[in-house]
Amino acid sequence: MKKIVEQVSSFYDGHRKKLLIMRNVVLILLASAFQVLATGSYSQTTQLNLNLKNATVKEVLNEIENQSEFYFLYNSELIDVNRTVNVSVKNEKIDELLARLFSEDEVNVLINNRYIVLSPAEETSVQQQNTISGRVTDRNMLPLPGVTVLVKGTTTGTITNSDGNYTLPNIPVGATLVFSFVGMKTQEILVGTQANISISMEEESIGLEEVVAVGYGTTRKKDVTGAVATISSEEFESRSTVQIGDALQGKIAGVQISKPSGQPQAGYNIRVRGGINHHRRQRTSLYR
Repeated sequence: MKKIVEQVSSFYDGHRKKLLIMRNVVLILLASAFQVLATGSYSQTTQLNLNLKNATVKEVLNEIENQSEFYFLYNSELIDVNRTVNVSVKNEKIDELLARLFSEDEVNVLINNRYIVLSPAEETSVQQQNTISGRVTDRNMLPLPGVTVLVKGTTTGTITNSDGNYTLPNIPVGATLVFSFVGMKTQEILVGTQANISISMEEESIGLEEVVAVGYGTTRKKDVTGAVATISSEEFESRSTVQIGDALQGKIAGVQISKPSGQPQAGYNIRVRGGINHHRRQRTSLYR
């Protein structure tokens, strides 16, 4: 027995340093394991009591930190923590409380030890985009050129060609197309899964006196921002001249019409509020 004790003592003296290192490693591993188990049970056993009204999500997270040992990590530019919520819970676990605050489709919640990481949920699918084409006609199925086709709420759009056809690339499935044309009722069509959207536009019941011809097209009289003058056909019939320039002389306020020469076929100088427009169509006539 004495011999065995002497051998053990000799082995211990020779390997004392190694044995101490091994003991310390075992103690560290045990301490770490106990800490992990304690942390896991902490998130499962910790219960929170909150009663906040019209509070921001950030204020709710701060209150959770004040009541517990949890600490939140998030980017306020990616996670909306400024929205207002009402929270009234009693003896509720942290995972249940966070499920109230954040939707799984919007925010990922990761509980690691006592740290809680909030990150934006990855989009599961990219919104599909289609190329939309079609044809716009009137009620007689005749093509309508120049119809404006616009994606509602954006500046993306086009106009129909001479055959009434149009094409719009990269249009989201949730977009709405707006079709508009002077004298026609505006129509809105939801794109959905359609790749071809052809419509027939209906005439809008407006009086002829409500439409004014301007230098860049036609528009409603009520939408014109400048001055508009009207001359009735009776005023032309009362004058014996066949030249439109002579017939308009003295009929429109602010408009001065004169001939630079006395020749019958000479053009006209038309001055509108000080500006001059040279009218050179020598054979313009009121009657055909």
